[in-house]
Amino acid sequence: MRQALRHPMIVTGGTLLALFLGTALLATVYTPHDPMVGNLADRHLPPALFGGVGGASGREGPGTG
Repeated sequence: MRQALRHPMIVTGGTLLALFLGTALLATVYTPHDPMVGNLADRHLPPALFGGVGGASGREGPGTG
């Protein structure tokens, strides 16, 4: 183990691997919505600022309420 820690490529690779694994494991914590729930019909709508999908219910935009 000590010999492996002397090689900068091994340390760099291990650090990057730990970073990627940590990000993948924590992805469910910082994801704001369920990635499996979606409406494919809405994928071509503009952003909510320009009248597309937005808001808490998912269908609120200018002039809807």
